[in-house]
Amino acid sequence: MRNSVQVEQQIGARSSISAESQFIRGVQLALPVYRTASLCASTSACRAGNSFWGQEIGSGATSSYQGTSVAYTQEPVRWGSYKVSYTYATAQSMGTGENNSFIGDEMRRASITGVLHTSLDPGTDLWQHLAHGFMLTGTGDYSSRNEFAGMDFFNFNARLAKTLAWGQSYRLQLMAETFNMLERTDAAFASSSARLGNNAAAIYDTYQRVASFQSPIGSQAGLRLEF
Repeated sequence: MRNSVQVEQQIGARSSISAESQFIRGVQLALPVYRTASLCASTSACRAGNSFWGQEIGSGATSSYQGTSVAYTQEPVRWGSYKVSYTYATAQSMGTGENNSFIGDEMRRASITGVLHTSLDPGTDLWQHLAHGFMLTGTGDYSSRNEFAGMDFFNFNARLAKTLAWGQSYRLQLMAETFNMLERTDAAFASSSARLGNNAAAIYDTYQRVASFQSPIGSQAGLRLEF
């Protein structure tokens, strides 16, 4: 089940404010169920402690997500615009039967997106063909989540594109972009927990690696032809 609602209000000639809310709920979802499995050929041959937890696939789990975003967009000049937004979201999932675990997470994110561009009209001479069609886009966001307690995340993405136009039908776009080039993971809580012992430090160090893996750093370039 999925429900969403969005409203937008124009403010003057160059500004607008919008708000959006989403609710998603899933039922009868597959989930891992852990059962005891024997390490020996028969029950009578087993000794105490010769068992481990094996994983099987069960069903009946429920999951829900609810998020609300508010954004303000303005085009202060004809060659640039920006958007500022804030999102608050919660997610919950619950198992059933032998796996009755419960997971809850809260996420808060503030982001800003800026766009600078030259004229997007097709050029009529050599200089306009060279100068028109440039667009630089940058997006940065700061987020925190309960699941990674004490760790905050900062990302920044940038993209530069140049469009060459022929008539009304053909567009060739050259693109170069980078992902998370200023990525920063606040691991202060992980560092301070090292005083609690090796086990605690290993747990939070794993969280830090997972966060980095989920947000890869890289760059790419490409061409796109539209006709």
